[in-house]
Amino acid sequence: MAYVPASGTDDIWVVDTATHLVTATIPTGMYPLGVATFPSAHRAYVTNSNSDTVSVIDTFSSSVLTVIAVPTVPPAPLSIPADITINVSGTRLYIALGGTNQVAEIDTTTNSVIRRFNVGMAPTGVAVNRAGDTLYVSNQNADNVSVIDVATGELQATIHTNEKPLFITISPSGRQAFVTSAAAHSITVIDTQTNQVERVLSIPERALQLVFKPDGTRLYVVGEAGSADSVIEVFDGLTLDRLAPIPTESSPYGIDVTPEGRQLFVPCAATNHVMIFDTNDSHLVDVVTVGKNPFVYGRFIGGAAAAAEPAAEVPLSPCLTMSLGLLLCRCRSADVRFDAGSIDQTSIWPKSHMARTPINAQSFRSASTLRACRQTVFSRTATSCSSTQMRICYR
Repeated sequence: MAYVPASGTDDIWVVDTATHLVTATIPTGMYPLGVATFPSAHRAYVTNSNSDTVSVIDTFSSSVLTVIAVPTVPPAPLSIPADITINVSGTRLYIALGGTNQVAEIDTTTNSVIRRFNVGMAPTGVAVNRAGDTLYVSNQNADNVSVIDVATGELQATIHTNEKPLFITISPSGRQAFVTSAAAHSITVIDTQTNQVERVLSIPERALQLVFKPDGTRLYVVGEAGSADSVIEVFDGLTLDRLAPIPTESSPYGIDVTPEGRQLFVPCAATNHVMIFDTNDSHLVDVVTVGKNPFVYGRFIGGAAAAAEPAAEVPLSPCLTMSLGLLLCRCRSADVRFDAGSIDQTSIWPKSHMARTPINAQSFRSASTLRACRQTVFSRTATSCSSTQMRICYR
């Protein structure tokens, strides 16, 4: 799933990365901006930059579980949480606070701020290495990157970059950090072993968000050029040679790649679209309409992992025993979408007695208690679905 913040409507638009359908919209705080996901725990975290909060989303139910306060430190009027990242184990979140010149560390078990690290002026981008022991923070108004030892909270190094550094990512190998500069139309490459600038890559456009293909073979950088001629700049991940760019709609403000590396998702704020590209040949696969002003910091693709095949009777949660259990038969010719009222060419039966009495879409829409239930997905062979997959879903 892709979790796309729409700052113009203060919500998250959930896009299925397989079907490219919008499956839910989730209200957030004011001006949602940064996203981090942790699929194995079924969590997505969203910074609300004008509310000084983080929304914690259950990706099973597409609902907000709790809201974490990230209060300001006087005299700053707001903390302005923006970019966000999560460590590999999913235990810690790190959030750039542009208003207080800090990075907040959040314990994901208690959902509370446990430490703050002082960094340079107007921190914008944040990244943590795979080991979880080093934090990299781009400071837009200081023209540098702060390197923080996570264990001690101490500043390890300050690395000077090109003017106005914005976003930062670490290569899959962990050997390099890449920092974009919109003002200088460039990407600064940092050796993470020496904390020295290794080289600078130049592009014609303003360099914004960036992401590596999981196998490290490609680096994608948003090249924003105003109302026209915006592109995704593509670099060879090993040689860093500049390859053919990918044209986009105007105002591309965000980028992420699916976990298997096959598709690239690019939100475009001016058109309220998410453009989806094939990473093999860069062709446009699809365009999805989302909410107003999709502008994304961080890695916004993640989602709920499927549960294993049940060996015995499937237990019902207390919520489900009071609401409607559904047996959904999914064939290749029909796709079940869990937003109420979007059931197309798919038969639905009550789970309680498995009787084949279809429930129409209207009765499904009226069963509002379904929204409160956690969705669990199982797989079984179903002869009535042309021997494809039957999915028993409780919601």
